[in-house]
Amino acid sequence: MKGSECRLIEYMEGSKKRFIIPVYQRNYDWKMENCQQRLTTVSLLFLAMYNLITNNIIVPQDSSLGKQIYEDFLVDKYQLQDTRIKLKPVKNDQKVFGKLFESTDEYIRESNLTTNYNYFYDRIQKQEITIDQLFDAIFGKGEMKKLFKHFRDENEEVKWILECSSEIPDQALCDLDDAYKRFWKGKTDFPRWKRKHKSELSFYHSSNKIKVKEDRIYFEKIGWVKIKDENRLVRGVYKGKNKAENAKVYNPRIKYNGKYWYLAVAIEMNDRKKEEKSDIRLGIDVGLKELATCSDTKVFPNINKSKKIKKLEKRLKKEQRKSSRQLCANTDHYEKSKDKNGKDCFKPVWKKPLKECKNIQKPYIDGI
Repeated sequence: MKGSECRLIEYMEGSKKRFIIPVYQRNYDWKMENCQQRLTTVSLLFLAMYNLITNNIIVPQDSSLGKQIYEDFLVDKYQLQDTRIKLKPVKNDQKVFGKLFESTDEYIRESNLTTNYNYFYDRIQKQEITIDQLFDAIFGKGEMKKLFKHFRDENEEVKWILECSSEIPDQALCDLDDAYKRFWKGKTDFPRWKRKHKSELSFYHSSNKIKVKEDRIYFEKIGWVKIKDENRLVRGVYKGKNKAENAKVYNPRIKYNGKYWYLAVAIEMNDRKKEEKSDIRLGIDVGLKELATCSDTKVFPNINKSKKIKKLEKRLKKEQRKSSRQLCANTDHYEKSKDKNGKDCFKPVWKKPLKECKNIQKPYIDGI
């Protein structure tokens, strides 16, 4: 037997195929936010699409779409009526899945199969994209890019996307495709959206469009920006005849933590010199007053004990107390609420919206 990689949709497509869930497999216990039994979940999605079309709730542009879904992914049309359904779940789920092909009165409501089927059935009706676009999007990231371009061109409120480099949204779609591939291979959990108050703002930048000078770096659509990199980046242009010698840049990402912008990038150097080995021995004593004292009489001071750091820490305390007094003065009262774990807590009600207050960082506002 020889194993080979195959996309799930290609594996499911076609007649003369049956998918039997072994008897030792557990029932379909996954919920909407944790769909890991993939054959069953994708079959539920296709069944919801098919029933919406046959019930004339959604009319596709392709009149043969319902028939294509039914015959290629749901049933084997050459089998008898009782045995033509391709997917055969374990005993407790088999009856539930079969009822979903019948009228809604026959559905077994207490099953997770029915719950997830209803979720797909209701979500598709919101028509965030057409059912034809949904069917095409299932087959790859190339179609996702087409859908994104169509969505961008048809909606005026997202025209601002054209102001940034076209490679930024393209890379975001590639990242999404890679995330799903890792999920299908069992390497990661199901992809989730970033949380605004827990994730840093970041975006991709093409590695072929970076220029570095003494204290500046050039980004597409942004221009020249002052940097502090301590000579870690190779000076020059990373594209064309003047490409920086012996340096390759991989996967540049620009991040923002609420106060500073950072460039995260991997650089490959081909002319790295190998250090020659020597028989010199060096002893290092790490302490509190001095960071390190070496046996060759070199002493490295502890910057946390320096006057400059102490002065900055004192200033930081003053600013933190000032900000705390501002928040206390702006607090009207506290009301009972729930935190992200569902536990009881008390949250402040502000007299004045925090967005209108000065000296309060945006990440702190989003976190509240």
